[in-house]
Amino acid sequence: MPLGTAQPAGPKYAILGLLLALTVLIRLPILVEPWGADQAGFGQVAKGILEGKVPYKDNYDLTAYGVFFTFALFFKLFGMTMVSAHIGHLLVSAVTMILVFFLVDHLHGRRAAVLAALCYTVFSNGLAFSGFGYENKSAWGTYWYLSQREVFMAPLLLGAVFLTIIGEKKNRLWIYFLNGLLIGLAAFYKLTSVLFLGLIHFLEKHENMRHMFAGKPLWLRFAVYYVIVAGIWLLSLSGSQNFIYFQF
Repeated sequence: MPLGTAQPAGPKYAILGLLLALTVLIRLPILVEPWGADQAGFGQVAKGILEGKVPYKDNYDLTAYGVFFTFALFFKLFGMTMVSAHIGHLLVSAVTMILVFFLVDHLHGRRAAVLAALCYTVFSNGLAFSGFGYENKSAWGTYWYLSQREVFMAPLLLGAVFLTIIGEKKNRLWIYFLNGLLIGLAAFYKLTSVLFLGLIHFLEKHENMRHMFAGKPLWLRFAVYYVIVAGIWLLSLSGSQNFIYFQF
């Protein structure tokens, strides 16, 4: 479906409702999962924040501080329990799935949006990129990869993509400001998210690349787009080590 082609709104929201129900349903088991070592560290520092303690001074963890305040927010909203972080994981995942659906629907139409949303719903449910190859372990749904920083970074980075697409048409300064703000907020979880600026630049040059690769073999176009888009995305979320594990 070409960009900008109108489609009936009724079926669109019905499909989105079903996808949302699926996203929540397959994540319900995570509510009873215990924390791993990472989440325990995040929760300890978050608990200290609510008690007036200062991260890195009164409680120490190697992680960037964005996730500490995220856990503290979930504790404030849902209570000081392990379930609170997983409720936050579930809610943020649902929001991210909605963003994926609307973004792809806007760019490539309804079928592509459904496929993209399904892929996100299934493969973000505790399945880490490093789980494919790291120590020959699968990470599907295991506690180690739940309520992690990448979960909370994803909607921020998707929002930056949305703003880039909007900015191409409106060319407003505030849009680019918000774009940088979202990427900056993602950097509070992992500094590597600043690499996402490279993907934003790629999106802006997308039309030029389409003309450049017109008539070229499909496998070549796919390889170039995969390396650029998937590479920057995975490097932004997981760092170079996990990107290599995912590939090989």
